Amino acid sequence: PRERHRALRGADQPGHGAPNESPQNPVVVVASEDVGPYKSEIVSSQNPQAMASWLRDNGYDLSIEGEELIEHYIEANMNFLALKLRSSADVGDIRPIILEYEGSQPMIPLKLTAVAAEEDMDILVWLIGESRAVAENFYHVEPNYTRIDWFNGARTAYLSYQSIIPDAIDEAEGQGFITEYAGNDIALIEQLPSNENIVSFLQSNENIENSDTWFFQLYNQSPISRQELTRIVREAQSDEPEPLINVSSSFVSRSYFSQFKEEELSPLRTKITQLIETETIQYLEDSLALFSDYPYLTRLYTVLSPGEMTKDPLFKFKADLAEQPLEREALLDVKCNLVLAPSKSEWTFTLGKGTGRDGEVIMEGIGLPPTYYDSPPVINQENIWKAENLNATGEDKIFVQNQFKTVQLESNIGDIRGAGSINLYWLACMVIFGFFIAIHRKKMSA
Repeated sequence: PRERHRALRGADQPGHGAPNESPQNPVVVVASEDVGPYKSEIVSSQNPQAMASWLRDNGYDLSIEGEELIEHYIEANMNFLALKLRSSADVGDIRPIILEYEGSQPMIPLKLTAVAAEEDMDILVWLIGESRAVAENFYHVEPNYTRIDWFNGARTAYLSYQSIIPDAIDEAEGQGFITEYAGNDIALIEQLPSNENIVSFLQSNENIENSDTWFFQLYNQSPISRQELTRIVREAQSDEPEPLINVSSSFVSRSYFSQFKEEELSPLRTKITQLIETETIQYLEDSLALFSDYPYLTRLYTVLSPGEMTKDPLFKFKADLAEQPLEREALLDVKCNLVLAPSKSEWTFTLGKGTGRDGEVIMEGIGLPPTYYDSPPVINQENIWKAENLNATGEDKIFVQNQFKTVQLESNIGDIRGAGSINLYWLACMVIFGFFIAIHRKKMSA
């Protein structure tokens, strides 16, 4: 569950030019309220220096770099949402927050993020709508899938994919996003947690008389994740000087709860039930409703360092773009040589669905394929295949598109994983050969 905050932008709110804003009062607090563990204030100003002074005077940590970036957002007629933990909360109470605001285009304030960003910081953007979304003012980057280690399992392939992304983005001048998925074919609603199980659990346990038994069931049999449960129990006790229940183990025995009196557990039980109903269940219902209205999901990914966060990405939905499958496929085709042994066998490796280069042979070789190598082959190619501007208006503009030669490989004894690999390969070829002989005989006898 996330805290919800409605923040309006620009002219939608009495920020700039508001009656209370004047040379004597250059910063206006448009709204102030407590949101979950946070104290929030929506602040407006036309004076960057006054805005910076207000933030520092009110206990916000603002660096010199941050002060310099404020002017950009003031010139864009934006208000500021200032958040800090309430005095009664601590870092353990930190939660994600939902921001709702009126605007004409989705945007991420990436320039301001640079103040606290790390080198090569992962940025993952999820957008839902009626069609595929693109970053209007960033390049659409397609990595060079020849650089991926396809030959040592799916996990290794994904890790090697992640390892080339920083360099691929750098080759697009540090201004690009990769579309990891775009479509509506992965049954998102079915993959979201079901609130029906949570409701059923509460109903089936509401008549339990002893609260220690109820807590035992809650911790060991409820469908609520342990992380979420820990948060709820912590929040239910936030007003207490010392929490009554404070456990972190995966299994909690009944004897732990039996040490407390019923009059201690019962009020806490009521608070926890209310939080589950108003937060956990409600936010799940909101999520389900959101995906029901907008079933098309786009997931964008990039890796940027602070020096590359020089502009805020703007996103648009572009209905004429094709879907991007979640999976990337490739085919290894090996022709066994039963006469001259494995060292003379031939193989090809062809990219498939999801790579943007479906049907392109990227590797071919003689001898054992790379699945038998001690280490993946070294590929001396760029990390990026293509970068283009997929602006929602106007023609697509190609920034770079590399052409690669097919990688030629030939294995030798030093490349492979021991004699056992050769024997296994030879056996596999013999089995395949025997299978086709059997099929041929069956057809002849028919």
